[in-house]
Amino acid sequence: MSHKNNLIKLINPITILALLVSVLVSCIVNASEEFPPLDSKGSISVAIRDRETGDPVPGGELVIYQAATIVENGGYRYQLTGGFASFQEPITEDTDLDAALAADLAAFASQNSLEGTSVSIGTDGKALISDLALGLYLVVQTSPAPDHAAVAPFLVSVPLKTETGEWVLDVDAAPKPELAKECSPVNVSLTLEKKLTGEKVPSTTFSFVFRRLGGSPMPVNAKGLVSAGGPVAESSADEMTLQVKDAGQVTIGEITFDKAGDYYYTCSEKNTGEKDFTYDTTTYWCRIGVVREREALVIDEIVLKKGGAEGTVVYTGKDASKALFTFTNSYKSPEKTTEPPKTPSKLPQTGQLWWPVLLLAVIGIVLLVCGAVIRKK
Repeated sequence: MSHKNNLIKLINPITILALLVSVLVSCIVNASEEFPPLDSKGSISVAIRDRETGDPVPGGELVIYQAATIVENGGYRYQLTGGFASFQEPITEDTDLDAALAADLAAFASQNSLEGTSVSIGTDGKALISDLALGLYLVVQTSPAPDHAAVAPFLVSVPLKTETGEWVLDVDAAPKPELAKECSPVNVSLTLEKKLTGEKVPSTTFSFVFRRLGGSPMPVNAKGLVSAGGPVAESSADEMTLQVKDAGQVTIGEITFDKAGDYYYTCSEKNTGEKDFTYDTTTYWCRIGVVREREALVIDEIVLKKGGAEGTVVYTGKDASKALFTFTNSYKSPEKTTEPPKTPSKLPQTGQLWWPVLLLAVIGIVLLVCGAVIRKK
């Protein structure tokens, strides 16, 4: 359930947190029928209780982000703030402030490495965040309590309007996590594909960078190293460089997911400056959604976009073999330089030298006649 009252009249922030995690909100102090002054301060008290027994669940850690402030502009409305200012959609009076929005904001915070306020859950299962400015707050459990699953992200508004129409500045939230049970992990292998166009393409090795976003797991080999079984040139905790010789496909290792959630990666090609090649400048963005079904984790959805997180979707589905990081390089053969035809050397112009030939011919005849006369004598 979520409220959609017109915020221009009087903002009606969340009256229910995340339905999927049964977040119960109760507001007990600082109640007022009038909207509090914009410079007011409030607090959020989170009490983690076991879903089955209702007992406090001590341990673990929360991170609180202020996703939006409250501003007055002929009324009261949310305005995305800080790192959330570039979130894909504004939060308006028509936005459902529900678990789905909380999950999207949590994913955005993880992808962009946004900083929040960390607070530990005490032995009484409670955590208090005080001295908060008016606004919309995202609560994410980054570390669950022992033997319990992490609470799904949820949203809290300060102030909060109760069902009786009163505004409260100090908000109590009581999410109820499930007991953590052993669950079979799920493995995913992604594929990088290299294509080449052109004639008489020379044998060439191309390099690609596969990078994780946030705390997503990296591909590992049997020895637990950040390295795939394929041609990995370099690797670190956050990225790996793969090499592909000529055209073809290579597996980007095997990624093991042991917790449900959304995981994010990017992949791009390095321009190594090989002569006569035009490189593919595409950056791929990939989200892998993992959910739990009974006692096993399964792939819920793989989304592959071309051009980054706000790019064009090129694949959506559950089959990792179809989520190809495809890069196409074109090759243009160097043009052959042709020498201009050689001009044949000209023969000597002898048209004006025929008189020596005639002279020689006359001399020859005279000599023959003289010879014949001498022989007769």
